Amino acid sequence: MRKDDWDCGDEACNLPDDILASAQALIDPEIRQWLEAVDPPDHVNLTVEQARAPDLHVEERNVPYGPDGASMRIVLVRPVAVGRLPIFYYVHGGGYMYGTPETALRASCEFARHCGCVVALPTYRLAPQTRFPGAVEDLERALGWVLDSHAELNIDPTRLAVGGVSAGGGHAAALVLRLRDRGPSIGFQLLSMPMLDDRTGASRDPGAIFGQNIWRREQNRTAWEALLGCRPGGEMVDPDSVPARVASVKGLPPTFVGVGQLDLFARENVEFAMRLMVAGIPTELCVMSGAVHGFDSFVPDAVVSIAYARTQQRALSAAFERMK
Repeated sequence: MRKDDWDCGDEACNLPDDILASAQALIDPEIRQWLEAVDPPDHVNLTVEQARAPDLHVEERNVPYGPDGASMRIVLVRPVAVGRLPIFYYVHGGGYMYGTPETALRASCEFARHCGCVVALPTYRLAPQTRFPGAVEDLERALGWVLDSHAELNIDPTRLAVGGVSAGGGHAAALVLRLRDRGPSIGFQLLSMPMLDDRTGASRDPGAIFGQNIWRREQNRTAWEALLGCRPGGEMVDPDSVPARVASVKGLPPTFVGVGQLDLFARENVEFAMRLMVAGIPTELCVMSGAVHGFDSFVPDAVVSIAYARTQQRALSAAFERMK
């Protein structure tokens, strides 16, 4: 994925120079260097073959999908370890319209290594060809297959975490909300810079300094309209289709929410975490100073990216320990 694919212009670029300068001045130096580079290195996805390593078993499976013989692909990453392992069901991002499991495969390998878990990376149908709730139904079906196959996969279905990144974080949050009353029991959710609120950049101003790089207001509106099939931010939107709009967050599992300080999603992520805290749900909120959306994918070797990865891994490991 090239930087130009993400860093497109819209009305946000017409903000006063002093506001734009203030936002740019806050960016972490290593991230700024990448953003300002004439020909920056692109985020390169791992293939399944490239992800295989002496300490990791990586494979693809096809999950039966419907009566017509169709199937969905799922990628499984397992550390070389003895015994039944916990399962992390991790949803890739891509603005609801793009992406594959390979988008999140590099991070998944590190979760498997450092957290001692099996990571399952499902595919799902993309917008606008499939509107809400199609993708979430896909994710529920694939999760059911993973849990039903626990003996074959040698996983412990009672130690289940669900998570995702960006749009995948939004889908993960929607899936957890969908399952909270009917199961299966989910012990933890990990939401990395999740895309939770269609009103951001539409009917709500996120704040002038947010979303000046990588993922901007116009892109956000386009993506939500593709998913919902209607103009985002308005009264026509079904509250149950947007995690930030649900009437109640009671009954959700312990949660980690992480986001960059300058991410377009910073305000909606902090507000969602606050709702969880007010509801008495154990919640960890991590805001990375000077970070923009997707920083850990585009500049994975930056100090701030490494710190963020370790924070997520620690949170997930601790959650699995609590599930024992």
